[in-house]
Amino acid sequence: MEELSPRIKRLRSERRGMVALADKSRLIEIEFEGRAPTQYDAHFRCIGLKEAGGEIVETNSHACTILLEPTFPLSSPKVVWRTPIFHPNFKGESVCLGDHWFGGSSLAEITKELCKMVQYQAFNVGDPLNADAAVWVAGQAMSNPDRFPIDSRPAVEDDFKISASIRAR
Repeated sequence: MEELSPRIKRLRSERRGMVALADKSRLIEIEFEGRAPTQYDAHFRCIGLKEAGGEIVETNSHACTILLEPTFPLSSPKVVWRTPIFHPNFKGESVCLGDHWFGGSSLAEITKELCKMVQYQAFNVGDPLNADAAVWVAGQAMSNPDRFPIDSRPAVEDDFKISASIRAR
């Protein structure tokens, strides 16, 4: 039997974690190809915000592509946002993962955090990518403390736990 490289073992482990995430979530759908994928398309069916016609409106369809570059897992996954979103930590296709990534992190946990960010269960107005969104969110939070989160449903079932182990399979 051929010995798998640590990177292939890790990619396969991440795949198992993403499958488990999709199985444990009513809000997250995952698409990928192969046994050791380096690209995932994630779809979030939760309530978030977008700007439309100069107004901030709710939307329940969000998508991103997650790319695992050759330096993964030493470097964080690259997240490319594919749908309009109004959030302090998103701007265009860019997403600020903040301190959520380190080499032992799992892609499934990061994807779960992205869902929570869309729902405004997690956001950072202190160091935003989108300053306009940060100002708007801060104002909303001051005038209506119950405004956030936009969607309080859990991203996954309570018993979801995943690690980034590199067991061979």
